[in-house]
Amino acid sequence: GKSAKQLEATPRPGMACAPCDTPAKQCADSNDFFFSRGPGTFRVATSLHAEARAALVSRMGPSPGVVLLRGGEAKCRNDTDHEELFRQESYFAYLFGVDEPDWWGMIELPSGRTSLFIPRLDPSYAIWMGEIKTPNAFRQKYRVDAVLYADELKAAVAAAAAAAAGTG
Repeated sequence: GKSAKQLEATPRPGMACAPCDTPAKQCADSNDFFFSRGPGTFRVATSLHAEARAALVSRMGPSPGVVLLRGGEAKCRNDTDHEELFRQESYFAYLFGVDEPDWWGMIELPSGRTSLFIPRLDPSYAIWMGEIKTPNAFRQKYRVDAVLYADELKAAVAAAAAAAAGTG
């Protein structure tokens, strides 16, 4: 049998062949980003999530529609400003690979066009959070068709549903 170290280094579909030392880094020999929980954990390529979305679209068949998923929410302990440890909603993590809280994801059927919806943060959040990434930065990171703000969700879902129904 293989040792734990040998098993750890065995390439698997959608994963890097060795544990990652830097979370969410872009691999030098790839155009794909990787999700990782840090040193000693495996990297999961964003292409794995794209494949999962494609499989879902395929299983849903040719009927038009919209799949809308809500990611996990950030929660504070009781009435304090102490944020609890965030854990992404499992299906959302599987389909999108997103680790940030308070996001939504939409997959249009049967095209598979994918959009993510992020919270619109006030520029003052940069004081505590550092640089606030743009929608385009997240679009490139997560390899989706569009990233919009969550306050645009209702209009985007309505437009996608109308287009799917042939009325938009």
